[in-house]
Amino acid sequence: MKNIFPDRKFSIKNKAKEKCADELILANKKLLFQNLQKEKQAEELLKAIEKLEFQNKEKVKSAEELFLANKELVFQNHEKEKRTMELMVANTELNKTQEYLKKNLFALEEMMFMVSHNLKQPIATILDLSNLLILSENSPSKLKISIKYIKQSALSLNDFSKELNSLICFLKQQGNNRIEFEKKAG
Repeated sequence: MKNIFPDRKFSIKNKAKEKCADELILANKKLLFQNLQKEKQAEELLKAIEKLEFQNKEKVKSAEELFLANKELVFQNHEKEKRTMELMVANTELNKTQEYLKKNLFALEEMMFMVSHNLKQPIATILDLSNLLILSENSPSKLKISIKYIKQSALSLNDFSKELNSLICFLKQQGNNRIEFEKKAG
């Protein structure tokens, strides 16, 4: 039998093909939409990557600045330690000098005591005896006694002069020893 409706068969095939084409067009549109979405996501990812790269560069820059700042702090700390050591040495020297001055002050006080007691007494005795000689009768026995006391006072002054000279030499030697010590230590 022959197909009575040849166009109809063709029409059904056409409709099926149109339906398939429509489905393909819809699928193509979906794919285009999805492709656009993926392109948008790719652009957003690129922007995020650029942002992350910028942040990374900033972090590297900050790390370099922190490294330099830390290096400067280490240098400053080293300088402070050096100054602290210098101050400790200077303080030690100051303490030694204070001790030396205390000893010298003690020696000067001792010297003043010796001068006020050991020097004044013989001088006062000589002065008193010379006044007595002027006022007294000039008998030979009294003159001999006065001369004897004057001689004792003069000998006492001579002894004191030697003691005072020894003390001065001792102080001078201590000062010289200190200067030599400081030269060797410095």
